[in-house]
Amino acid sequence: EQETLFALLLARLSDNSEAVRLQAAHYLSLTRDPRSESRVDAVRRQSERQRLKRAPIRGVAELWVSGPFDDRGAGFQTVHPPETRAVDVAGRFAVGKKTIRWEKLKPIRMFDFHRKYGDTDGASCYAYLRLISPRRQQVLLTPGSDDGLKVWVNGRRVHENDIARGGLPLQDVVFAELEPGSNEVLFRVRNVVGEHCLYLHYRSLGGSVQATLPEPLDAGGLAARLKEAAKGGKQKVGAAFLDVDWTTEATRGDKARGKKLFAASGIGCAKCHAAKGLAAVPGAPSLTGAGKRFTVQYLVESVLLPNRRISPVFRSTVIVTSKGKVVTGLVVGETGQAVTVLTPEAKRVEISKGEIEERKTQNVSAMPAGLVKTPRELRDLLAYLLAQ
Repeated sequence: EQETLFALLLARLSDNSEAVRLQAAHYLSLTRDPRSESRVDAVRRQSERQRLKRAPIRGVAELWVSGPFDDRGAGFQTVHPPETRAVDVAGRFAVGKKTIRWEKLKPIRMFDFHRKYGDTDGASCYAYLRLISPRRQQVLLTPGSDDGLKVWVNGRRVHENDIARGGLPLQDVVFAELEPGSNEVLFRVRNVVGEHCLYLHYRSLGGSVQATLPEPLDAGGLAARLKEAAKGGKQKVGAAFLDVDWTTEATRGDKARGKKLFAASGIGCAKCHAAKGLAAVPGAPSLTGAGKRFTVQYLVESVLLPNRRISPVFRSTVIVTSKGKVVTGLVVGETGQAVTVLTPEAKRVEISKGEIEERKTQNVSAMPAGLVKTPRELRDLLAYLLAQ
């Protein structure tokens, strides 16, 4: 009897009605049967994509750009430094006798590389931004370019269109999977001859995805911030963490020890954050593929100074109930009836909206400070994360 019901639900995944397909997918997901999981995911992804096509479109007000890089007559077959590592907007690239830096660029109808750099015939330019997502979801990127275009999200190539064309808005359709938290998006636009530009718009469900630009942070800048924090205040950093070359230390770390530290039985990172092979609480920022997404400086600052840079979607929330109970943490789920909060102890607490007397977002991170106690722990943790 159960197999008959399973077969009926499986057949409904191909129904002409989207509502029927989604309802069947819901009931099949409750069974957690491996025979249907891939088809359930496919139905949900396709439904999400159809809704994304109808979602409001947003432009991008500014990008980090670098270039031009000579393609040496080989187009996309020539690989340039920006696409080989996590993007570091404080970094520089020595190309022949010149040094190429990352610079901010605002659009004048388009992001115009020809206007900024002059002659870019036979060369590529790169553009970069960060998309902040409150949950794992798809985003629809709709770039246009003159000429060919490549797109990476979190170090994974999601689009390539090697073409000679005039640039127009909304030329390409690129669906990409976002992780909860920060998502690194890199574009490469190669030029054949003449005009050289990028148009960029995107769609997200409920306008939940925000485009931002990270500020440059090199080793010197990180050291200065840590020394400032060591003087005292709410984010005090111990003296042992100062005057450390964290880029070098990360290469000396023990990845196996770092994995144990990251685990729920260690300092507890895995109670909230996902990493390769380690699941986490839905809605908390993901660290999957951290080595391709984040620089050493970014990770060190995030661990030691969690309140230094906080995305609005990951600020801590304080809820006071009608019975006087106070719950503090990260809101990881919300319906018309209830709010789900992830506490600093990594516990999920569901609160009925009818019981909420006061709700306030704080300008602090839901992640507690001081989890890492020694430089060795941080070194091992970095080694593990950067190996992702």
